[in-house]
Amino acid sequence: MEDFYTNHQGLLEFIGLILGIFAIYISIIQPILSFTKAQKKANKDKRFETYHNLIDHFAGANGGTKLDRQIAIAFELRRFPEYHPVTKRILKDWINKHDESTESVIKRLVKEMQLTVNYIEASYFERRFNFRKK
Repeated sequence: MEDFYTNHQGLLEFIGLILGIFAIYISIIQPILSFTKAQKKANKDKRFETYHNLIDHFAGANGGTKLDRQIAIAFELRRFPEYHPVTKRILKDWINKHDESTESVIKRLVKEMQLTVNYIEASYFERRFNFRKK
């Protein structure tokens, strides 16, 4: 047995090194990866809830004191790039439905919604440099 060890010492040390690395991976790296995966999922779920709450508030607010809130929500919808296609469709439908309105309050909202649609349709470069007002 001692001859086997001396003849294969390098191989056995390499196997021990691989087992040590594997043990470190299982005990340290794997929990970190699991934690970050769980955090990413929780963040995605929170963004989903936030987006749908914004849409609910946007659809439920009708004129008056809630107009400023609707304008702010129309602006905030820009922050959800994963929902840009549906946001664009919702806003364009709303704009087409209310674009001919003569009420100044509706015109303010339509203007902000059009700015959001323009932002969504813009390229990354245009978003990064043209939409910043200093």
